[in-house]
Amino acid sequence: MKLMLKIGLVLISLFALSACFDFLDDDDKDNADACGQGDQAACDTLDEELTIANEACDSGDVSGCARAAALDALIESIPKGLVIASSTSITSAGNDSEFANKQESVENFLNDTLSSNDLGNCLQALPQQPQVQSPLCYGPGLDYINHPDSSGGTEDGSLPTGDLGLWVEDEPGTGQACAAAKLNELVAKAAYNVDLAVGSMTMMACTAALLGKELPTDSSSHLDLSHALGNLPGGNIQVDKAIIKVANLNNGSGYHTDLEATINNQPIKLSVVHDADNNKGLMQIETKENGDARGTSVVYELSSSQVKYKMISSRTQSSGGATPTASFTNDGEVSLQSGQDIHVMLAQVSATDGSGSLAYAWNAGGADDHYRALNVVTQNTVGRAYYGYVPSPAASSESINLDLNNASAGMICNWAGPGNSHTTNNEVQYQALSLSNGDWTATTSNITYVPTTSCDMSIGTSTFTPTFGGPSNVISYANMSTEQKAIVDNGTLDSSGGAVNSDLYPQSSINFTLPTAPTVPQ
Repeated sequence: MKLMLKIGLVLISLFALSACFDFLDDDDKDNADACGQGDQAACDTLDEELTIANEACDSGDVSGCARAAALDALIESIPKGLVIASSTSITSAGNDSEFANKQESVENFLNDTLSSNDLGNCLQALPQQPQVQSPLCYGPGLDYINHPDSSGGTEDGSLPTGDLGLWVEDEPGTGQACAAAKLNELVAKAAYNVDLAVGSMTMMACTAALLGKELPTDSSSHLDLSHALGNLPGGNIQVDKAIIKVANLNNGSGYHTDLEATINNQPIKLSVVHDADNNKGLMQIETKENGDARGTSVVYELSSSQVKYKMISSRTQSSGGATPTASFTNDGEVSLQSGQDIHVMLAQVSATDGSGSLAYAWNAGGADDHYRALNVVTQNTVGRAYYGYVPSPAASSESINLDLNNASAGMICNWAGPGNSHTTNNEVQYQALSLSNGDWTATTSNITYVPTTSCDMSIGTSTFTPTFGGPSNVISYANMSTEQKAIVDNGTLDSSGGAVNSDLYPQSSINFTLPTAPTVPQ
């Protein structure tokens, strides 16, 4: 009875508003239909969207009511539900996920837009670039004495940073599981360009709504916001192109957004095809990074229950003095066959809190034969994290398998040391995760190994000691920070007191389902 009453009230509200403004878009109609069939989430969405518009109309605020109508229609061109965040990133001690926090920020901005006529407020849609540091617990530099795999077992030297995986259980100073700390760093860096893209599109919708602009209805017209965006008050933004057109799709209808701008001194080129009927799309982003070009593609599928996406990012350096440009494949995704510092992320998570399955793989140089990989799954307050290596794509292939449970994946213990071998074994690093007091901590860890081809070392005179500062600026133990000393104290391996054996996790025991990849809109 209560649900039927809500349906009736919602439909009455829709009818009353549409009598003054013909603003009911397909989403409103779909939500009304779903609400009528008992979908509580659809009813709640309608309630949210109509409350402010109703208040504006009831109070005689015609411009506010018009803004609500215009913005509701313009949002059709935006992947509003596309939130990219680490599933182990928490924004407060109250266990609020970063995912939910980003969602709330978008909703708050849109609600603020409905109650404002200040074009300068549209700039608030743009995100701040996060300050992200690499966790100390992951892949520290390592000095070795008498490396067991060297000729005669007598060679001394150093291993570079980034090659050692989860070296100690927790990130010093936080208690955060090392796998969670590393995933948070990787995703925060990768997500910024996507946040900037979605924020730019939201800024465009805000500007159009306040100016009373409408989306184009056919291929013969377009919405050009280039001049308006370039003149937003108080903004550090230069816009060369900002256009929304009707997308040419075979299996749905939607919009194609093109933006070329410099935002906060950061050049960005953005192209987004958003299938509004099926709430899916393809995003292409090109930015500059210390003179190089960073290309990012995101294929996404959104629904009221889940967010699914595949992100690829690659950096292209200048060659022969030519201006570097990102390389995209025929289907619109960033190519895995060119560039370096390539990152690939595949996720299928809850649209409510961002929990679910996330696979992330990255390499340092384009010629690496393997990518480092994390497979992480979270649900409620528990999770599982696995670290190892997956094979790079074959020559001329744009396909990579991010699943650490596939036969060619596993752990590589001696990546860059004397006598190294890149043949994977049938083990991985593993941490069982638990969310408590604002941090994902490790309740179980199987991460210990020795950087040798066997992953072990016999009793002898070999030692491996974490080091900081780099080869030309080594920091002495006395001058290290408390956190750095904790890595040395907990991460030094010494065979003089007995053999050191790995406790890596059997690959056959991995409990992780790789998300299915979303498809490019057609």
